Amino acid sequence: QEYAEESVETYREQNASYHEAGNASLVAIHPQTGQILAMVGSADYFDEEIDGNVNIATRYRQPGSSFKPFVYALAFLNGYSPATVLYDVQTQFGPGQYPQNYDGDFVGPIAIRSALALSRNIPAIKAYFLAGQETEIIPFMEGFGIELDETIGYGWPLALGSGEVRLLDLVGAYSVFANNGTKKEISPILKIENSDGEVLEQWEDETGEQVLDPQVAYLITDILSDSSINLGPRLRVNGQHVAAKTGTSNKKNEYDDNVPNNTWTLGYSTKLAAGVWVGNADGTSLGYTASGYDSAAPIWNDFMTKALADLSSEAFDQPDGIVEMAVTTSSGLLPSSYTPDDMIKTEKFASFNVPTEIDALWAAATVDGFTGLVATEYSPEWSLEEKEFQKHVAIIPEYTYWQAGIDAWAAENDEFEEFLEPTDLDDIHTAETLANAPTILISSPSPYGLIAPGRNTVEVEVKALNGLDQVEFYLEGSLQYTSVSSPYSGTVRIASNAASGSTYEITAYVYDDLGYRSSSTVEVQV
Repeated sequence: QEYAEESVETYREQNASYHEAGNASLVAIHPQTGQILAMVGSADYFDEEIDGNVNIATRYRQPGSSFKPFVYALAFLNGYSPATVLYDVQTQFGPGQYPQNYDGDFVGPIAIRSALALSRNIPAIKAYFLAGQETEIIPFMEGFGIELDETIGYGWPLALGSGEVRLLDLVGAYSVFANNGTKKEISPILKIENSDGEVLEQWEDETGEQVLDPQVAYLITDILSDSSINLGPRLRVNGQHVAAKTGTSNKKNEYDDNVPNNTWTLGYSTKLAAGVWVGNADGTSLGYTASGYDSAAPIWNDFMTKALADLSSEAFDQPDGIVEMAVTTSSGLLPSSYTPDDMIKTEKFASFNVPTEIDALWAAATVDGFTGLVATEYSPEWSLEEKEFQKHVAIIPEYTYWQAGIDAWAAENDEFEEFLEPTDLDDIHTAETLANAPTILISSPSPYGLIAPGRNTVEVEVKALNGLDQVEFYLEGSLQYTSVSSPYSGTVRIASNAASGSTYEITAYVYDDLGYRSSSTVEVQV
């Protein structure tokens, strides 16, 4: 309790000056027992200017992104995984509804592991639908001790923390992750005695309720403790294994529609779960610099560092059933023969979510290099090339708005152009155009004719019914000259020191306007 009060006080002035946040609250719970180990309801109970005599820990506030882990946990129960790829692209989720990320940017395809750790909003909204929307999420949260008002009709904003919760309950819910999916009732007392020493009430440990599959609880923890993703130093505790998530809710004021209002940091070790709220008790908006990471995380980190200082570090237990395997970063499914090596990575899965399908998003097609279209039997043979490509497909195909957003993103991002699926057949080349392919004949020098070293003129006879583009002249396979005008003759140069009697091969290629070509070759002697 002393550590909690000290940590809140340490950052009180800084939060007021930098973030216009006058108050703070902290709750710490022992995950294995549900006992409240610390509770700071307000930065200063006696400070009327901050409405200090209110216990914010038991007041309802919007949790922002700190609610996202629960949405993803339910999505995992529905068959998805940390490797599942969701497109972080501008997407319409209703009439005129185009939500944004906190940074105003979109990153494209992203695995749930990174999407949760980096708190991307668009993937979280899509996870809301994968989880079954609020009709499934609200009863799911009851098991964690979170009561949401089902009459409100939150819609997809619920994924971003629009449903008000109490800090006390939210810390209890995070304790479920720390306790391998088991929920213990939150207990504020150990024992109550009357003046005669009679015990009126006493805490007794109870088994608790398994409200979340241990494998799913572990996967959420594994993501929230993944140091390979930029969680930031304020969400790490030196010498300890911890998992953490921040949250920031916004509100509208007279000047702006998107002003910070409540900031949060929730996190846990195997032995301790703690949550911090920073804001204003009267609900007024904060400064634009306020966020869960900048306002609440310093308090959380300071408290956890002190509270865990004398405890040995303990890694989070990996339950039976967790499987590690190589999957594609394009879909989270098994690699195919077309999947590039740099798009294969190892990921963890619950035993009931192990992928068995091969990724069909990577494929290959024969493309006409002249048109860039899918080749047909009439495409110029010399220009055919095998192209590997990646299809960009919405995870729920019937959600056409999701696919429209993906298509628009793919079209605007040049770095992904080479991976776009060629969808149009080559309709420029037909049986008729193929029949009219050009012809060429080298009329001089004659085959096996004698020529002198130096520059030699090569005369050709060409015919091109589709229109003639150019003629190229090669000596021993090396391009020597290109002619683009009639009579399309060219020159090749044989070295002046070429030995008498040596032979050389001269080839001329003619190209018509449709990319068809033909060639003529003669061998000459010096």
